[in-house]
Amino acid sequence: MLQQALQKLQKEIGEKSKDIYVNHVGAFLIKHVKEHPEHAAFIITEGKTISGSYNFMEAEARKRKARVLTDEEGFRIVLTYFGIPLQVEVKRTAEPELSISSIDDLL
Repeated sequence: MLQQALQKLQKEIGEKSKDIYVNHVGAFLIKHVKEHPEHAAFIITEGKTISGSYNFMEAEARKRKARVLTDEEGFRIVLTYFGIPLQVEVKRTAEPELSISSIDDLL
């Protein structure tokens, strides 16, 4: 199941290689699922995509009336979108090439 999850994520990243959001969040999800292989089933859920998590994150930010989300807040929303239990600590291990600081930056 872990390999299926990794393949699904890598496929979407490859198909949308110029999409900064997909690359940034995809890298996070690959690292997360490698560290928590028990979450692979959540990643391969039919209809759940990295791109779909953007729409979910945007809706959550609007509900909160937040123009800016930290990486931690954003990644927690992504995990929620995929149905992954949030008892897991979300940590940023490396500086991304481009930090997504505003939903408007992605539009």
